[in-house]
Amino acid sequence: MERPIVHITPNCLVEGGRIQNEQLSRDVDYFLGIPYGEAVRFERPTFAKLWAGIRLATTKGKICPQDFQMYKHNFLPLPIPDEETDMSEDCLSLNIWRPSDVKEGEKLPVLVWLCSAHFKTGSANTYSGEVFSSINRAIVVSINYRLGVLGFACSHDGVLEGNYMLLDHILALKWIQKYIEGFGGDKDNVTLHGVSSSSILASVHLISQKSKGLFHKMILQSGSILGPCTTPCTRKFMADLILSAAKHKGYNGSANGEELKSFLQALPIHELTHILHPNTMLTPVIDGYVIEEEPDLIYEKELYSKVPVLGGVTSDEGFAFLALLLKKAGNKIKNEYHFKDLVVKISRMLGYKYCSDETGSEMCDMIMKIYQPKAKLSENFMKSCSKVNGDMAIVAPMYKQLQVLKDCTTYAYEIHYRPSYYTGPEWIGMPHANDLSYVFGDPFLSRYLNKWTDSDKQFSRNLMERWGEFIKTGELTDWKPFNLDNKSIKILKSDDDRMPKEAVFKKKNMKFWNNEIYRLIKDDESPITDEEFNIDDYMFLVIAAFEGAIF
Repeated sequence: MERPIVHITPNCLVEGGRIQNEQLSRDVDYFLGIPYGEAVRFERPTFAKLWAGIRLATTKGKICPQDFQMYKHNFLPLPIPDEETDMSEDCLSLNIWRPSDVKEGEKLPVLVWLCSAHFKTGSANTYSGEVFSSINRAIVVSINYRLGVLGFACSHDGVLEGNYMLLDHILALKWIQKYIEGFGGDKDNVTLHGVSSSSILASVHLISQKSKGLFHKMILQSGSILGPCTTPCTRKFMADLILSAAKHKGYNGSANGEELKSFLQALPIHELTHILHPNTMLTPVIDGYVIEEEPDLIYEKELYSKVPVLGGVTSDEGFAFLALLLKKAGNKIKNEYHFKDLVVKISRMLGYKYCSDETGSEMCDMIMKIYQPKAKLSENFMKSCSKVNGDMAIVAPMYKQLQVLKDCTTYAYEIHYRPSYYTGPEWIGMPHANDLSYVFGDPFLSRYLNKWTDSDKQFSRNLMERWGEFIKTGELTDWKPFNLDNKSIKILKSDDDRMPKEAVFKKKNMKFWNNEIYRLIKDDESPITDEEFNIDDYMFLVIAAFEGAIF
């Protein structure tokens, strides 16, 4: 089979491979592991040096070093590296898929997918863009970049900047602007796409002045920077976290950035990737450079990128997180007191960590009033607590995200489809982030599951075609745009599903989180200040919660 060759420059060529899948309408070319950048540990990335001659690009690049056991937990049964030797700090590479019948000079829409799970694990190599590319006649790009401590390390004085992962994204987007036309892509029609934590990262680029003009549309699946647990943290919070972790690894120095940076740069990579407890909750940092100030202020000043946005959620966003917390409790909520204790601890972990005890107690009472089930059965407590998790962390923030984009063409959706492979409780529909397999057409591949149903395939094709229409035109023909007047939400489900669905974007609940709780926190008369906040006490809460010690 003839291998495709692309001229990145007249003297710099890349040779890829070709995929033939009888279930798809056209063959697809792939170019894997193309280096876009170089990065010294805790330094800003620079463009990778181009090569002279032909580079073979049929093998995926190394992925960012990370906790290998956590990576396996987050991504099995998806394809993952066999060993930690597939990881390297020299990881700034990207993968490209394109339809094989692309013509010279043609300009196809470009979908750029950001990988990530909890900002700490992930790989551009986990999902393949071949099915989406074939069905939509589009270019798909996936990016490897720095994660975890390598992506977010920060010091009080700014020597460790934080947000290295976001700087990697920006460099990759600049590389795409320079070279994607050689692959048949349109540099003026680039859609940035994220799911879960990578959707949060994508939404950062909506408000960053450093990202402006590098993308022209955005798809946000189940993640926004406007949530209590996802909004960027202060420099002090992240610097305290990194300094505390370094001290647990034997660092005896001060908070001086140069001193701390030297210590962290000297650590073996395996030690560095395990310097934070696995349950540490990371977020981007308000660094004054990539993220200049709080997102709410940027939206108030209307300084965001005004591009079309497609955003939405799945029917069951909160259960996966709840299941992690309840592992040692037999995956059950025992009674009303257990339920209330969960609500208190979850609200503290998921972002309301600065509120006073009085405000926290009042918030908990308000949550109980809205979400406490009438019939006090274990399953009902599970459903309600799952709803609290999902609404607080994902659904209400996404709804707020859609509302603040008043100068953008915006489309909103809810996915109500239960994957055929899912073995969780019967009341669960689409779990958090499981929709990604359908967007990338896994039912048409045999990578890890060979029993996809016809319904899975049809639902996957429907999603891909809608996403494909959006990246081409920024519009959806059978779909009313969301705005402050109509608040139009598209329900996405299987073609043969005629059952009515309970709204995920429930107006009463959205008002509760985005208005009532927001005002309660804002009016707190004695919140914990940045200076008073104790990072070690907070980490004790997080660690104990996941290890079942407090529930």
